[in-house]
Amino acid sequence: MENFLFSAGGGNEIGASCYYICLKGRNFLLDCGIRYMYKRQYPSLNELTNLMTMDTLNDLDGVFISHGHYDHNGALPLLASKLKNEKIEFMCSDLTGKLTEIQLNILKKHQEIKSYAIYEDINIERAIEKIKGYPTNERIDKRDYSFYFIKGGHIPGATMVYLEVEGKKILYTGDFSDIDYPLTPRYFIPRNIDLKNIDLLLINGTRAFNNEAIENKRRLKREINRIFGGIFFEGRILLEVTQINNGMEIAVLLNNHLDEKTWDKGDVKIYIDEAMYQMFQVVCGEEKFERIMPLSQLDMNSKEKHIIITMKGNRFKFSNYTMKYFSYSLHGSYRGLMDLILKIKAKKTFVVHVDQNQERKGDLVKELQEKGYDGATYIENEKIYEF
Repeated sequence: MENFLFSAGGGNEIGASCYYICLKGRNFLLDCGIRYMYKRQYPSLNELTNLMTMDTLNDLDGVFISHGHYDHNGALPLLASKLKNEKIEFMCSDLTGKLTEIQLNILKKHQEIKSYAIYEDINIERAIEKIKGYPTNERIDKRDYSFYFIKGGHIPGATMVYLEVEGKKILYTGDFSDIDYPLTPRYFIPRNIDLKNIDLLLINGTRAFNNEAIENKRRLKREINRIFGGIFFEGRILLEVTQINNGMEIAVLLNNHLDEKTWDKGDVKIYIDEAMYQMFQVVCGEEKFERIMPLSQLDMNSKEKHIIITMKGNRFKFSNYTMKYFSYSLHGSYRGLMDLILKIKAKKTFVVHVDQNQERKGDLVKELQEKGYDGATYIENEKIYEF
């Protein structure tokens, strides 16, 4: 087999995204993440050396990271611990590189958030040393292949990966989004990227079974409106999130909501975790959000009205707060998935990052067949798929 895919994680599940591609005899890894809620936390990296195309993981020609979410980058320290080849880079956009460094440091065993402390510090440092940021929408030529990072939406810095080896072309979408958010515009593929005759489209289909028309963005705005309505503002609210990037988006949405309203109950401050604030500064640059500040600046004895946004697992530090858990997705819509697949019409399309046990309100592959495109397939973990 000259060209095939093997999903070490993230195939028929959402979590531990890690896709091995053998392309014209070259070996690539697309993402390397962890699972959030299962006992088996890591992708099946050891299985990759049983495929007869690599003796060890040191035979990898390239490792690409689509964006800074733990289910796509959280297993990089484990991978780094297995690599002796110093030339192997963890390649990503410049912004994803900066955000990933902050995120991986949270995973050190000596950090304060115990539920996130899963790696020895030295493995974190090895992973960070291997991170290499590249510009978006610019052709990068390596010795045996070339690639582009294409802006993917979803979160700041997220990219699609366009990879070409000896005329064979694949496009990996990562977690892209066709919806604009305050910090993150929708995906954009520039005209200089040739989408004709793509051999494989590897697309993250989180919403492949959900064709509801109501946008997640609208749901999120409704939740924010509820925060400020009715029972709110005795003064203190604690919002828990599972992703730093989600926390940043919520902070901006809250800030914008407050700026648009006239309040007779005084100003409202928004305090966010220190690591979240570090990432916020990287993303926003010189843009100022005066009411958003690091949690370290909060005076716990202050009577000011404020909102805290913190990572899940930190609630035990706070009392006398109205608590709310925020879990939401910035993934592409069902219609966005459909449109991109039909626009490209790759020779083969593998749909990954799909919870195949979820309630089905639609079926992306079935509808594509009805529209005349029969090249799309759902895949499963630890199986080989030729293309």
